[in-house]
Amino acid sequence: MKNFYVYEHPKYGQKIEKEGFSFLGFFFTTIWLLIKRLYIPALAFFLLFFVATLSDRVITELIESKVEKIVSLPQNELNEIDRYKDIYWQEIEPANKDLPDNDKLELATIAYATEQVKNLEIAGFGIWLVVVAFQFLVGFKGRAWVLSNLEKRGFDLVEKVQAHTKDAVLAELSKRNNDKVAGNTATGE
Repeated sequence: MKNFYVYEHPKYGQKIEKEGFSFLGFFFTTIWLLIKRLYIPALAFFLLFFVATLSDRVITELIESKVEKIVSLPQNELNEIDRYKDIYWQEIEPANKDLPDNDKLELATIAYATEQVKNLEIAGFGIWLVVVAFQFLVGFKGRAWVLSNLEKRGFDLVEKVQAHTKDAVLAELSKRNNDKVAGNTATGE
């Protein structure tokens, strides 16, 4: 059984909200937040998603340009890679000690490029991890935000009902109203 909160407003009528994790809030975050009138979190998520998408595009272009630049560098412009050669060569050396120096430099170049690409990919992954964390936050806390927002907008909590579905809550409320009307009629009110 789930907990449902029944709110009423003199002008806007009745609202019934469920307690617990919101799958719609998790999967359709911005739309769900807008429908539930949670405009500030919706704007925050939209901006976060926009920044993540833009960052992803920039990181992809950086990866492509780094790889292209490193692979196309002429021999005399490999100063930066030569500086990293010793660092990366420690991992490559034992397996390739009989290679000529040119091949060793090429392997160090590839190792350096791979490390640069890996760092950029980790940054991109981190950005999307923040987006998914925000979606989980909305999934777990979104319904509590909705209840708080209803109270700020002037809705009063009428009661808390345990039921399996929203339809069962509506049926329970309808039955209670019918019982009240029948009781009032029997007493002559």
